[in-house]
Amino acid sequence: MHYDNISEIPVFNLLKIHGSVTWEMHNGNINFSNLGIVESVNHEISKLSLIDIKKLNDDKWKSDNRNLDIKEIVDEIDKMNPKPNVDDFINSYEKLQIVNPTKDKFRDTTFNKNYYELLRLFANELEKENTVLYVMGFSMADEHIREITIRAIKSNPTLKIFLVSYTESADDIISNFLDDLVDIKSFPNVEFICPEDGFNLRKFNDYLLFPLRDSIVEYNKTNG
Repeated sequence: MHYDNISEIPVFNLLKIHGSVTWEMHNGNINFSNLGIVESVNHEISKLSLIDIKKLNDDKWKSDNRNLDIKEIVDEIDKMNPKPNVDDFINSYEKLQIVNPTKDKFRDTTFNKNYYELLRLFANELEKENTVLYVMGFSMADEHIREITIRAIKSNPTLKIFLVSYTESADDIISNFLDDLVDIKSFPNVEFICPEDGFNLRKFNDYLLFPLRDSIVEYNKTNG
């Protein structure tokens, strides 16, 4: 303190902005609950006879080289007789402290203090000097998170964002930013990582993180 020296411990911040299946609401507070509620949801699912949409979609892809559309899924549901009663499942599912991908999520994230605080922490981290953000498995379709990210890109020139795309063209990510009239490729502090179609976490590790790990290990061996 006398010499104004600062020693900081590097940390990774894990912010579950859309909630977690390991959270439980108790007396107005969110507590860690392991996976008890998920087991309850799975129990309700096991009592139902449901359509296997994944299998139907896989079959459609094999036969017609395309995914099912919404109308075809609804048609399959209409064929069910009798239709299963899912009230118990819905009641159990709604106990999960997660933000679902509906327009109600804005009500949840804005007015629920827990989610609002997480969004505020996310925004604060992006405003810090020399912050690096990796985005993977997320096309920036969430307007709320996209707005926070755009604001940080414009205001913090030391922020570096790497957008990892599953497709080489990254059309979905670029299009979502264009919804806010933002050409994301024009910002020098934003880079795309999309060397090929089908670029997933496994390939990301193989191409980038594992070689980086190996180079660090080799450096430490060489330099003692």
